[in-house]
Amino acid sequence: MNKAVVAGMAALTVFTVHTASAQKSKDTVRAVAGQPIGLIDRYYAGSPAVTVMTRALFDSIVHYDPIARKFEPLLAKSWTQLGPDTIEFKLREDVKYHDGEPFDADDVVALFNFLTDPKSTFANREATYGWIKEAQKIDKFTVRVVATGPLAPMMARLNFPIYPEHLHSKDPKNFGQNPVGTGFYKAANLDRNTGLTMVRNDSYNMTTPTRPMPKIGKVEFAQPMDIQTQVARMMRGEQDIMTSVEADQANDLGANPNLKVTVEETIGFSLLIMDVSGRSGVAALKDVRVRRAIAHAIDRRGIQDTLLPKAAANIPLPGGMCHKWVTGCDYSTPLPEYNLEKAKQLLTEAGYPNGFELRVTTWGPNKQLGELIGGQLHKIGIKASTEHLIYTVYQQKQRSGELNIAASWWDNGSTSDVESTSAWWYSADRGPNDYVRDPELYAMHAKGRTIMDPAERQAHYKVLFNKVNEQIYQLPMASTAAVTVHQKDLVVRTGYKEPLIFNYLEWAK
Repeated sequence: MNKAVVAGMAALTVFTVHTASAQKSKDTVRAVAGQPIGLIDRYYAGSPAVTVMTRALFDSIVHYDPIARKFEPLLAKSWTQLGPDTIEFKLREDVKYHDGEPFDADDVVALFNFLTDPKSTFANREATYGWIKEAQKIDKFTVRVVATGPLAPMMARLNFPIYPEHLHSKDPKNFGQNPVGTGFYKAANLDRNTGLTMVRNDSYNMTTPTRPMPKIGKVEFAQPMDIQTQVARMMRGEQDIMTSVEADQANDLGANPNLKVTVEETIGFSLLIMDVSGRSGVAALKDVRVRRAIAHAIDRRGIQDTLLPKAAANIPLPGGMCHKWVTGCDYSTPLPEYNLEKAKQLLTEAGYPNGFELRVTTWGPNKQLGELIGGQLHKIGIKASTEHLIYTVYQQKQRSGELNIAASWWDNGSTSDVESTSAWWYSADRGPNDYVRDPELYAMHAKGRTIMDPAERQAHYKVLFNKVNEQIYQLPMASTAAVTVHQKDLVVRTGYKEPLIFNYLEWAK
């Protein structure tokens, strides 16, 4: 950001104080959505922005507490593991949807039927929900969930929102235009031009330590705006919070006495995906020496320090394809350190003393990451061009095998168990999205999901992720953080290792 622009806005400081105070008295927080919002639907419109909203508007069967590292009751009040592929849930009998209709087992069974129906055409349905065999209604408030086979992380897989059968079953593709859930906020208005207004559900009765009752009565999401517009709105006090703020913007805005920067470590990280199997025609990437040379050529710490604001300086680099605080994750093989001479040596040994050509593809917020990677690869003779795509085009190229290397992002599938990472990257079911194609990993993934003993299971995944690090099938780049800039009187609670959820906000007394 141009510092002169920020400095020139300093004259608006007094106005900012008065306007922000006015919003505090109105019990309202004004935000801007990260992506366009037309449907609030985890399944048919699962963008990061929509995911934030669905967490507020809907509930899942259980909730994972990332601090205590255990599952808590939510729509289910208790559960019993009947076998390695079956869990029986006793549902709460006192839950109502935002329209007043009661919640019961029919809603759960209907949603599971929708997820397993081949006629449901949302993206990645089979990859994400193919583990489900069926949900059986035992009685009005008892449901038995059955997997297609032994599945150790079944509880972690149940992190998806439950929808009301009486509305969703009528028109699943358009349900998200008028979303009705059971969550601690409810949708008061959704407009494709103006955005979404959420109001607190004062009758909500399922709070937990990591899902507290919101302190803010109303949250207003405007449709996406460019960064300069949002900065101006923040300085004028017309917006209370900015999310997904880049490092230079956060550092500059944090210098304003009426604004504050808050950083929360999350489960996500950026990564470099390499065409290990040679689908895109760059044969060099099939050689592990070349992949290790690329890893040695990239200054991951320098990139993370560039991508994250100063307030995030203490967040560690990712050491593998999962964080070790994720259930089941472990590894001991370190990633290659930054060493340009070692990188050049490995390229020469592999037969590429003068480098070669490749393309770095990025999407969404990863553009700067791709440019940084491309610049560093040039230092060892790899002539890297870059292309930045909208996500839908990126997906098309990924499936058609056109990616040489790609700078992307991963969040363990937004679940608490490492099996989500294993399934997404190393399963034989990956099909056209698979750029590794290692039969040994396929077998290891298939076995890992069936091991019920936690210690044995973690030891198994340690072998899997050590191989991934040794072979540089992917290269974790930089930890991501939920970076928010907000009015100084808006308190953003942290410590949950999750993206921003709006029941973590409150106006200072």
